[in-house]
Amino acid sequence: MSEMTIWNRLFTAATEFARELTDRVRLRRRAQLLCVIEGEIVPRLLISTRIAGGQTLGADRRQRPLTSTDVAEFSRLLIEHEAKVAGAYVTALRAGGATLEDLYLDLLAPAARRLEQLSRGDGADLGDLVVAHGRLHNVVSELVSGTESASMSGAGADR
Repeated sequence: MSEMTIWNRLFTAATEFARELTDRVRLRRRAQLLCVIEGEIVPRLLISTRIAGGQTLGADRRQRPLTSTDVAEFSRLLIEHEAKVAGAYVTALRAGGATLEDLYLDLLAPAARRLEQLSRGDGADLGDLVVAHGRLHNVVSELVSGTESASMSGAGADR
């Protein structure tokens, strides 16, 4: 084996190792970000929308609890369809009696976790999941802006 072949193999192995290490760091950062979103941002959004709308936590309970099936369906919609479709699903859940608290804690946060789990698996396309995260962000933004508009116009923030 020539010296050039050895160097090429070493360079290729080092490049693959660096790529794998970068992917691991990226996944770790994404997991940390999701923990902050779930543990800090979502609860603060929930509290601020309740205060702005004059609501108290626990008021206006849902007609049926959100389930893992709802989370799976919402996650699928985020991956396979435009943000408008996922937003329509959230709107339908709200019309069915889901509160903002329900949506933030029982749908949006678990869906973000589910997307993170899918990104760690081998079966999902990373590009599709990045787009799905963007769609989730759009749905959350629409939900928050819709809530702010409703509370500013005098309507209840939770219905």
